[in-house]
Amino acid sequence: MINLAKLTVILISIIFSLLLGSHLTFTQTDITKFFPQTITESTVEELKLSQRYLFVSSHNPGEAADLEQSGLVKQLIAIPSKQDEQYNSLLIYSIDKQPGILQFLKENKILGPPVIGAILSKEFVEELLHYLWLFIPVIILGIFFLTGYRFLLNALLEIALFSVLLLGIIQFYSIELNPASLLALLFVYIYVFTLLNQLYFNKLDAKSLRLSFIVSVATTWLSGILLYLSDFGLVSDFGYALTIWISVLAFYLAIRLQFIDQTRLTLNWFRFKPIVYKASFIWTGLLLLGATCLVAYQTKPVAVELNPLSLSSQHQQILQFEADVSLAQPFMMQIHSNECSLRELECTLKYQNFIAQLFKETDIKYRTLFDMGSAYRQFSDEPLSATDSRKFSQFKLANDMMGLDRFLFGNDGRNTFFIGAISLLEPVSTLVELKTTMDHADLKRSGFTVKLLGHTSMAETYQNRFILETAYSLFNILLLLSALFAILFKRLRALVTLLPIALSLMIFMLLHMIFGFELSVISLISAILFVGIVSDNLIHIALTYKNHEKDCFRTVFKPVVLSNLIMIASLMLMAFFMQGVLHFFGMELAILLCSHLLLSILLLPTLFRTYLSRSPA
Repeated sequence: MINLAKLTVILISIIFSLLLGSHLTFTQTDITKFFPQTITESTVEELKLSQRYLFVSSHNPGEAADLEQSGLVKQLIAIPSKQDEQYNSLLIYSIDKQPGILQFLKENKILGPPVIGAILSKEFVEELLHYLWLFIPVIILGIFFLTGYRFLLNALLEIALFSVLLLGIIQFYSIELNPASLLALLFVYIYVFTLLNQLYFNKLDAKSLRLSFIVSVATTWLSGILLYLSDFGLVSDFGYALTIWISVLAFYLAIRLQFIDQTRLTLNWFRFKPIVYKASFIWTGLLLLGATCLVAYQTKPVAVELNPLSLSSQHQQILQFEADVSLAQPFMMQIHSNECSLRELECTLKYQNFIAQLFKETDIKYRTLFDMGSAYRQFSDEPLSATDSRKFSQFKLANDMMGLDRFLFGNDGRNTFFIGAISLLEPVSTLVELKTTMDHADLKRSGFTVKLLGHTSMAETYQNRFILETAYSLFNILLLLSALFAILFKRLRALVTLLPIALSLMIFMLLHMIFGFELSVISLISAILFVGIVSDNLIHIALTYKNHEKDCFRTVFKPVVLSNLIMIASLMLMAFFMQGVLHFFGMELAILLCSHLLLSILLLPTLFRTYLSRSPA
């Protein structure tokens, strides 16, 4: 009868959740979310994102021109087509005009940085739905196999009630969801299982269990705060959403913990006999791991990839567009003539030779969209090198009438612009190489000065900012956790119990170096979440060990292992069966959790007995 009542409540809660979920508001991720906000909001003009570039392929020759005449587009540059009856253009426009332009061009092929967010957002939602259809039946069967029907029924009831509360709050406060907040939402649902394991299988008394839950939720919430403080919008959105979802979870637990069943369930399948080593054995292993990391870093340093499309599964579609239409990531250079005026033919020919030599020094595949040479070819259908003074004068007059004079010669005749394109799939290292080539060109040639503009010029700055932020965030959360453990045990030697966390992070970086995995914003999110999750495990174990010492490995260690296995299984499903963001998130976090679970089983008994035991080791 009780089980039937629970099933009825579960069914009603699921129906309410589906109704609430159908009315959620979803927004796409903007391209600016992938860059450091303090830099993109800089007052330096060329770094502002008020001007955007979009590539369009149409079968209607007048469609792009209509956009320009309507005032939606500031500038239109025709791109030679590779196919008959296909008209390609580069549109330059203000950010506030983008919705109208996209609506106008919805029947055409479009690509470029402004629509990256739409590509990734659509892909993520599709992948998330596919994952849920895979995750729900697999995880239900897994829980049933590891625990039995009693825990499965109770867990489903808890999740269903929490879901109604969470979705109700989202609907009531009209909270908009984007891919980052949806990923945080998915994580919280998986995280709930780790807490339910403690609630139903932990043998602590009610007071100690409540304390462990408070500390556990607080550390995960603080992890969200650290992510929220990130300078990268995507990471910050994830952290902001996580703090809200964890706050709702804390409210639910505050009510739920008023009704703790003292006769909790038992995990009969788990038999663990703690193995105790000599402390010197552990420290020797730590030194060897540290030396291995150092050698690996010197041999093959870990790479950073901040191109958002490196997380996408849309490579073939993008490659096809770029093969049919044009390379779709524009870059702009400003070239300044130090010795002559570009309004003079002789100076212009020097500029042409300079540009040709400049790109010989790099292996980057690029396409010229607009410069002095391409503009002249549209004017006379012959190369600029074949012109004479009369034709060049006519060229200047024609461009003055078309309003291109300021792009080609500047106000004083000494500045011109070069607009080119590279592939959207080019890694950050390619952009850094392009910037380095331009910098070296400045030093070698006194006749012209080159300045790379926009985000392309800031690739290395973004990369360095990401590395510093990752190190800073991990340092802060480890420092916070160290202070918590020092206060909890009232002695600094308690910090050695954090050793498995540090070792797991070292192994994580070592695997990235050895196998060439690139660090991304997902790596940062995974690393911060990892510390929050495993600190939850350590807090449960430490509180039990403080009161019961060795008995903790026969009691609290069981639900900790179960929690890790459920979470690792959930993440492995992402890593092996999903693509895009979910694939990378699952792989990164699963690597960290697997290594920590193994290290905890091998090292924690020795560390606890050697450094925290009240009796002699």
